[in-house]
Amino acid sequence: MSKTLLEIDSSPLGERSVSRHLTREFVESWKQANPDGRVVTRDLNLTPIPPIDAASIGASYTAEDKLTTDQKSLLTLSNALVEELKSADDYVIGV
Repeated sequence: MSKTLLEIDSSPLGERSVSRHLTREFVESWKQANPDGRVVTRDLNLTPIPPIDAASIGASYTAEDKLTTDQKSLLTLSNALVEELKSADDYVIGV
């Protein structure tokens, strides 16, 4: 069974970022060790993550069949991020 690596980068410095160079090196080494593996990359500068507020907390505690359209929209990104975390076998986080 192939493995999945979740790579999370957070530096806004782009190519000048030391942490991005380090995560890239880690990813290349990981790929060599897992040639059939899959890498999911999450750049926190390309995906603005809104702060958690009362509305998003309320939505997360609402039964799925009772969610309003607005609540579903609030949870879309959060659910995607949680799924990325849950589906990964390994993680590298550049901060």
